[in-house]
Amino acid sequence: QELESHAVLHAVSASDQLPATLQDADLEQWLLDRAQGHAHAQGLRERIQAWTHSARLLLFILLFFAVISGVGAAFGFFGSDVRSVNVIWTLIGLIGVHFLTLLLWLFGGRLSGGLLGRLWFWGIAHWPRGRAQRDFGIEGKLAKALARLMQSNGLGQWTLSSITHSAWLLALLASLGTMLLALSLRSYSFVLETTILSEGVFTGFVVGFGYLPSLLGFAIPDSSMIASALSGDALAQPELARRAWASWLSGGLIVYAILPRFLVWAVSLLRFFLLRARLHLDLDEPGFAEYARSQASSRGIVDAASTPAPALQIATQHQLQGQGSALLGLEIGKPLATARVGTKLCGAFIHRGSREP
Repeated sequence: QELESHAVLHAVSASDQLPATLQDADLEQWLLDRAQGHAHAQGLRERIQAWTHSARLLLFILLFFAVISGVGAAFGFFGSDVRSVNVIWTLIGLIGVHFLTLLLWLFGGRLSGGLLGRLWFWGIAHWPRGRAQRDFGIEGKLAKALARLMQSNGLGQWTLSSITHSAWLLALLASLGTMLLALSLRSYSFVLETTILSEGVFTGFVVGFGYLPSLLGFAIPDSSMIASALSGDALAQPELARRAWASWLSGGLIVYAILPRFLVWAVSLLRFFLLRARLHLDLDEPGFAEYARSQASSRGIVDAASTPAPALQIATQHQLQGQGSALLGLEIGKPLATARVGTKLCGAFIHRGSREP
């Protein structure tokens, strides 16, 4: 409805008279209803419905590829040919990219909605349409209306942010599901590989990284498990150590990737719904304000009636001595009063030889 109203901002002609009983509070609703009528007459409603269908289809495609990418990322570390999992590389591959993109969004990307949201919006603008649907006049109206709508109170920023985080969140959930499925059906050993780092570095990292997940019940490998992973003897790794490493990886993915992404997704979605609920026409915009002023005469009293001009008071007649000519001038302050008494000034001239005005 808002898109239709913005698209036909200048389509509401001067012949559309406002009802005489219309109040200021009802002006916005009247403009919305009238704009919908023009949108239906000009074929904008069908074009908006087609555009909405394309937007939903592109969103479905984007989310589908997000799920596929999440499954592919996890399958790359837990594939059918993999028996030994490098813990650090798996951690970087599953969490590092998501954590980096989240930081980029927090420190500037949220102003533009994020990369995936802008990609979706670009797809809408360049979605291929049939030759019969290519009406550049209507497309220009819709594009202008959509741009103005997306700029309203930051609505576009949070709309694109919601789409961006939805895609990343689905990718993370797909990675977690694929990893848990692989860990449930196959047996993996977990190793730590290094050339220059000492065992103490890995011990401190594993314990520190697993602290927050441990608060939720996830396990932290002890020093003997870390030493076993560094030894490279994967076949001799006990079952308890494998379960501990699997829990450590799963907890890190949930706490450091999925939960932060879920929080920003929820905030973006909440902001989107709040801003959409507050969306209304700005009646101070030039188009609406000009239209309201042009129709003000049909809406009753606009300005208070002016005070009546003071009655002209002429003093009693005075006798003039001698023969001569005299000119009497009256100075009126207000132009309206001057116009009303102007005809009476003609009698203010005293002609030669007359003693009375």
